[in-house]
Amino acid sequence: MDSITGEVETISDGARSVGYIHRAELRSKGEDRIAVPHLEQGIIIAIFDVDGHCGSQLSDFAAQKLPALLSERLRADNVDVEAVMKDTIEEFDRSLLLPLLGLFDEGEDWSDPKWLNTETEVYPRIGDPDKDDERYAAGMRATVGSTALIAFLDKQRKYLWVASLGDCDAGYVGDTRTINGLPCSSANATTATTPPKSNVLSHFCPPRLEPQEILDFNSWTPPYMSSTPSIRHHNVLSGDMFVFASDGLRDQVRVPNARKFDIIFWLASGRHDDDLEAGLGHECVPAQVGDNVAERCGSGTKGRSEERRRFGGVW
Repeated sequence: MDSITGEVETISDGARSVGYIHRAELRSKGEDRIAVPHLEQGIIIAIFDVDGHCGSQLSDFAAQKLPALLSERLRADNVDVEAVMKDTIEEFDRSLLLPLLGLFDEGEDWSDPKWLNTETEVYPRIGDPDKDDERYAAGMRATVGSTALIAFLDKQRKYLWVASLGDCDAGYVGDTRTINGLPCSSANATTATTPPKSNVLSHFCPPRLEPQEILDFNSWTPPYMSSTPSIRHHNVLSGDMFVFASDGLRDQVRVPNARKFDIIFWLASGRHDDDLEAGLGHECVPAQVGDNVAERCGSGTKGRSEERRRFGGVW
């Protein structure tokens, strides 16, 4: 049976470790592409999800090109991070479409029956799929689509920006002793009066605490790389844990949506909770010091008899 594999990377300020990136994915499914480039100004975390997009051509290409392009533009001094992320993603999208559009004449009559003849009319324009033809590869990148979740954490570990196109998840939990600087008891009293939004893209919270959101749905029209991203900014506090994942993690939790993220964070936290374990439907391996949190969370969401599904995530 396939297994989830992962790695843990230490984040350093040059003198000491200041955090960790826990990463895991089900490599045999080959559906997620993850890139985590480090640059002098901070760290980029990017997830591109193939699922439902008829091929990995764009996910492969985007994982190679888009984080590198962002890294180059974020190296400038006093950069407007949100503007750079928005503009770079939109420009990347245009760069995908232009090669395909350039293969056809302006004002083409798409109702002409000639387009039914692939051998004499279509392949000479777009390239032959059975040959190593860059025209065809460029066309596939422009049409198959991909979700994208891209985060940038500044070098001081004080600010986080997250851009999303599609249905990946991004969320955080604060220090479990405090939420937004309030003791847990005060946070409970404060957040209990705030109704949850119905369009939350992701929320991860300590059990019995309200979600701390990063993203709301704002742009969710396939193909995801052909639209303006939703971008959110978060002030990072000591003890914050961030969760980034493709929809594979959420889909593996076979419980009502209202409880999915309680269970996901419970697994990430490593605590024991009989109620949440009962909701998950099976016992979980107890947390151990030095665990890869992403592996533990991905493995714990699988029922013992269920087919293992893909999961790519970064903590």
